[in-house]
Amino acid sequence: LIIVCCTLHMMTATYHKMCNENCSMEVHCTRIITTESGQNVTLTCRAPKNNIVAVKWSRADLGDEYVLLYRDEQFAPEEQHPSFKNRVDLQDRQMKDGDVSLILKNVTINDAGTYECRVFSRGTNHKNHRPITSVSLRVVAPSVPAVLLVAAVFGFVIYRKPGVITASCLLFFKLSQVYFCIFFIVCAVFLFDLKFSENTKYII
Repeated sequence: LIIVCCTLHMMTATYHKMCNENCSMEVHCTRIITTESGQNVTLTCRAPKNNIVAVKWSRADLGDEYVLLYRDEQFAPEEQHPSFKNRVDLQDRQMKDGDVSLILKNVTINDAGTYECRVFSRGTNHKNHRPITSVSLRVVAPSVPAVLLVAAVFGFVIYRKPGVITASCLLFFKLSQVYFCIFFIVCAVFLFDLKFSENTKYII
């Protein structure tokens, strides 16, 4: 009985040790990030600080091609998807404190999807490595500036009620004519008064 108990205890301790070592690299969570097209976005991923030798960001719909692969302190562009060339980088290439976040520049609608972050450490099996973080990226069209919105509303009013706009323009035109006539009369009176004053002085 004592031998059986000791054996079970050793097996349990070994299991917990293996679980702690493996689960530290397989903590999997999903985040949702929404950004506008044309902006830069950071996909956050943090890994345990235990001799990281490579980082791989991938997207399921890209097949064998990846978003970013960083190993041996340099990028590996051989199998990188063409749409991500010169548009991705690590937030910290030194990977301090396990920061392996991805920076995606000039986001487009085609960048939407679920991104997976994987890290590889020395002494671990690199085959069938599970992601430690998944990020669902949603890309929306850029917000319309207020000026364009006002212009659109004004254009819509012109389209739906052209008579109102026409009447307003006619009223403005008529008022302009009235103001021009008043200005012309004032100028004429001023010139006449000036000429009359000069003639009167000459007669005297």
